[in-house]
Amino acid sequence: MASQKSPKESAESTSAAKPADAKSTSAQTLQAASEAASQAEQQKGLSKVSKGVFFVGIALALVLGIYVGSLVPSMFGSEPAPQAPAQQAAQPQSPAPAQAKQDNQPPIPPELTAKIAAMEQNVLSDPKNAQNWVELGNLYFDTGQSRKAASAYERSLTIAPDNADVLTDLGIMYRELGEFDKAVVNFRRASSVNPRHENAMFNEGVVLYFDLKRKDDAMKAWQRLLAVNPGARAPDGQSVSDVIKNLR
Repeated sequence: MASQKSPKESAESTSAAKPADAKSTSAQTLQAASEAASQAEQQKGLSKVSKGVFFVGIALALVLGIYVGSLVPSMFGSEPAPQAPAQQAAQPQSPAPAQAKQDNQPPIPPELTAKIAAMEQNVLSDPKNAQNWVELGNLYFDTGQSRKAASAYERSLTIAPDNADVLTDLGIMYRELGEFDKAVVNFRRASSVNPRHENAMFNEGVVLYFDLKRKDDAMKAWQRLLAVNPGARAPDGQSVSDVIKNLR
């Protein structure tokens, strides 16, 4: 996430592929990176530049005009588990939205339940405090409540719209909800606010390549990442430059 928590950023290895299998292996590498990213996000295993971990978990449509009165019921009520898009089921080789991993997650620990309840009261008593909304979003993020997390991040961005970390976390939540276009919009906005935001650029490429099948655009996103950091690596240790080479 991209807030002031540890960057869920970005995200979790694959052995080197034989020449003939390079493209297939690389796709699996990116898939593993994507899934790993999502899992790491949920467990705060990422760095703290952004909770939106270096990789979408990976690890970004600007829905900013939400009023507290309309937001509270949807955030504090029970959240139905979103269904994975049909195309994901038909194409198992593509990384499924991380939300699918959360369907069978264990009950939320009592201490986290108490923290969430306390933070919900904080945002109700001080709804113009952007950081309170971010912290509530982080708690929802960590407990697999993607829709509520997205709502909290959106509310924070109405108050402080240029937080690249929050934009990245919001993009990750949209990806988990299967709203891929919105995810890309938020990743791009994050990298516009902060042109060196590596998490946003990597995550954008993952969603474009695997979810939207826009491979050329995915390559451009990763090339922007390499321009910022030529040594950037995927979570399994493979260099992003090799990922691009093998996926072309």
